[in-house]
Amino acid sequence: MASKMRLDIVTPDRIVYSKNVNRVIASTPAGDLDILPGHSWRITSLEISAIKIIRDKNEQQLSLSGGFIEVHKNKLMVLASFVETQTEIDGKRAKAARVQKELKLNGGIVLTRRARIRTYHSTAP
Repeated sequence: MASKMRLDIVTPDRIVYSKNVNRVIASTPAGDLDILPGHSWRITSLEISAIKIIRDKNEQQLSLSGGFIEVHKNKLMVLASFVETQTEIDGKRAKAARVQKELKLNGGIVLTRRARIRTYHSTAP
């Protein structure tokens, strides 16, 4: 069994991540999916969440707007409409979005997909 697998994370605008990794943990509607080298073939949707990437002894998290993941022959492809690294998250924007979402929640307004994405980014570590 190989000790690494290829991970490519792609948005319509750019290739966000493209490296060999040891492990990936992603949130799906059915729960967390822990992917190691040699994982069986799978395609599933992803929740608005963080994807955890373990490469050698380093761990990195990227914020996803949801999307899809395909696992096939030690290759993982993540397709998302929006991805942010921890350094790309704008604290002021995230705080303002959180306040706006709290107001909507208090008013009984159902959050749209975009509002859920902003709410997640405002609470991400």
